[in-house]
Amino acid sequence: MTLYQMVTGRVPFEGEAGMAVAFKHLSEPLIPPRTINPSLSPAVDRVIGKALAKNRDLRYGSVDEFVSAFREAVERGTIDRTSETTAIVAEALRHPTIARGVQVRPTPPPAPIPLEVIWPSEPEESPRRGGSGWALLATIAGALIGSFILFWGLAAGLNALLGRLP
Repeated sequence: MTLYQMVTGRVPFEGEAGMAVAFKHLSEPLIPPRTINPSLSPAVDRVIGKALAKNRDLRYGSVDEFVSAFREAVERGTIDRTSETTAIVAEALRHPTIARGVQVRPTPPPAPIPLEVIWPSEPEESPRRGGSGWALLATIAGALIGSFILFWGLAAGLNALLGRLP
């Protein structure tokens, strides 16, 4: 795909969404790169066509096999060497880049956590709230006043009842 785009200036299949592009990969024939870039040799066109064949068995067996075939096609093919695209691809073939691993420093081990943090020696006392004593006192006072009114009402009702009896 990348080589196709490098020599033609466009991707082999275009679409609105990824699924549309994937469907085109499976169903539409590849436009030969030479149709878009006539400066390519028929040999380069065949190598790219084989690399992008829909049938896996028709493709190159390895990257090395593909690179070797492409180099040979570029070296023996009749290519317009003045083409900017051809010059870029040929230069990339002359000076291949070797991928190197990234050096990553190991992460130091975490510092030990002091036992006092995990298991404190004495339990901490929770702070007392100042308003809870007043709330208790108000509840008791309300209960006493309510009881007094209730008994006063019962006593008054009992007196009225007793006063009516013969």
